[in-house]
Amino acid sequence: MSGHALLRPDLVDALTVFALGGFQLESQLLADLGTQEPSHAVRLPARSLGQVTKVLARLDDPHLLICETCLSTGARISEVLGLTLKHLDLQKGTLHIQQRHCRGDIDVPKTKNSRRVLTLGALVARYKEWARKKTVTEQQ
Repeated sequence: MSGHALLRPDLVDALTVFALGGFQLESQLLADLGTQEPSHAVRLPARSLGQVTKVLARLDDPHLLICETCLSTGARISEVLGLTLKHLDLQKGTLHIQQRHCRGDIDVPKTKNSRRVLTLGALVARYKEWARKKTVTEQQ
C-alpha cells in the first residue's frame, strides 16, 4: 500500500468502520484492532499501519479497492463512493472527483475545491484488473 503518509486518523477511522461493515464488527477484528465494540458515540482509537493492514487483508474487491483509493489518493470516502467508470481515465492514470455519495444520495462534492483530478499511481493496474474481472462477470 503506497501513500501511508496519508493515513490521517479521521480517514483511517472512517475507512475502518466502512471496511468492517459499519458497527457490526466481528470479535476477531476487534481483537486485531485492540479495541472494544464501539458505539455511535465513541470515537475509534487511531490505527497503526499494521492494524490497517490487518483490516485491509480481510477485504475483497470492490471494498478493498475503495479503501486503497481513499488511502492512496487522499479522497474522501463519499467521493470515492460517488465514482463511476466515466470518472476514471486509466490511460492518463487519473480519476475525476465530480460528485459524491452522501447519505444515500449523489450530489456535488463537499466544497468547490473538492472537484479535482487525482493521480491513481500504482492503482491503475488494480483498476484495470477490477474492470476486466467486472466485464467478464457481467458477460457470464
